[in-house]
Amino acid sequence: MGRRAFLGAVGLGAAGAAAATATTALAADVGGYRTELRPLAAIGVGRGQGASLSVVFLPLDTLASAPSLPARLVIYELGGKELVEREVKLAPFSGASIEYELPRDVHRRHVFGYVFVAPDRLEDAYVGIEVFDVSSGGTIFAAPSPDG
Repeated sequence: MGRRAFLGAVGLGAAGAAAATATTALAADVGGYRTELRPLAAIGVGRGQGASLSVVFLPLDTLASAPSLPARLVIYELGGKELVEREVKLAPFSGASIEYELPRDVHRRHVFGYVFVAPDRLEDAYVGIEVFDVSSGGTIFAAPSPDG
């Protein structure tokens, strides 16, 4: 994860892949606390590529001292298997990301990402995922969150 620069509010996508997005937040109970699921898209990641899921915490009330934002970032394969996850506490005007690199022995895999946050903090989080070239670190495709 260290060699990728944080890119802010980027989205999930892949060159040549049709993205299926959902703009409706789904309620779920994850990790023992009430959260919102924010489906981004399902994309194909090919040999030599990876996916990076990002979240940026931009409080709507910029004059108030906002408390930190707990978040859980997860990248899944289409079958529902969790590939990579990270729990973070974000200070206002900061962000975090996770990465998934396709294993060398796998030709292609479809993945999607979720960022879990408390329902009352949903408007403060901007999320997305990017597909990148593993060897160069260059972005292949990035798209914004479907609702922001």
